[in-house]
Parts: sequence; C-alpha cells; structure tokens
Amino acid sequence: MGDFIGFLFGFALVTVVVIGGIIGVNVAWVKYSCENYSTITGVETKSGMGVCFLKVDGTWIRREEYKIGVQTNQKTKLEVEVK
Repeated sequence: MGDFIGFLFGFALVTVVVIGGIIGVNVAWVKYSCENYSTITGVETKSGMGVCFLKVDGTWIRREEYKIGVQTNQKTKLEVEVK
C-alpha cells in the first residue's frame, strides 16, 4: 500500500510540474509577443497573466478584442462599455 501512495504522490508532483511549466511558457510567450507587437507598431501595450492589452484612445483593450474589431470594422464590447 505504501508503494501505491508513493506512486500517487510522485504522479501528482509530476502533473503539477508539467501543468506549471505549460502555464509558465504560455505567460512568457504572451509577454514576448505583446512586447514585440509594441515594438513593431508603436502602440503602448502591457501584459498580465497571459493576456495582452493595447492602449487605444486612452482605453486598455484586450488584443483579441481589438483584432476582432479591426477585422469586422466594429467597436469592441469593451470600447462601447467604457465610452
């Protein structure tokens, strides 16, 4: 029985490390791509917890919402709520 509990503990530990690594890589990638977007376009950006924000007309907007608004030529949900 002790071997089984040791196996479960080891499996849980490996699982937590793998999930933590995936989250860490994702956060690092978003931070890098957000800073790169700012360098290329000159738009002020900030990132936090895996989300990139753009400063558009004094309002911070998620990059995904901004891309959707530009592609459809519509204001994003956040822009409508803020103004």
